[in-house]
Amino acid sequence: MAEIRYEHPLKLPSGWSSTPASARGYHPNFSRNMRMEEAFRYLEDEINAYDFSAATIFSNFQHANNERLRKKIGNDSGISVIIKIGGRTHHLACDHWIMAEHNAYAIHLALRAMRNLEEWGIATKQYALSLFSGELSGGSSTSSSSSESGTLPEWMSALGLGPTATLEDANATYRRRAKDLADQEEELITLNQAIDEARKSLS
Repeated sequence: MAEIRYEHPLKLPSGWSSTPASARGYHPNFSRNMRMEEAFRYLEDEINAYDFSAATIFSNFQHANNERLRKKIGNDSGISVIIKIGGRTHHLACDHWIMAEHNAYAIHLALRAMRNLEEWGIATKQYALSLFSGELSGGSSTSSSSSESGTLPEWMSALGLGPTATLEDANATYRRRAKDLADQEEELITLNQAIDEARKSLS
């Protein structure tokens, strides 16, 4: 279970373009009666469904997770989460909705969708999270570990793996390629670096 902390003020990802106040609204499928405790409980439950080592939830509330002590310190209702898994840090945020509760709930839904991608065999959740591990440009994030094409992290390309690859796939590919490259020192070094990254990301 991840160690979850609450911090203020709101911290948004580098390069984030804030949603103008005039463009914020209410999601028709989100309850307007949702309480802050309920929204944060959904978010915490989803964080704990992953194997994150730590998570920090940022908002413009002091003591955001304590109704008795909670105090708003800014006008922005955005919520962001910095999460750590496999030695990597990912930063998710949402400020699209008027209510902070809805922004927290939206992040919970995004994390759930990433878990579903893995369950459905479309992509590993680590791969989906890699979209949130770099600076943002034009409203979408790019991973600093991605290849030049921006489609796969470099270690995946080096091992010839796709987004649904598991750690077992990575190890099997590594063993096979290491035998073929036994006499090619430079290529073997690159392969060794790739499997190290794969083990950090997929473990």
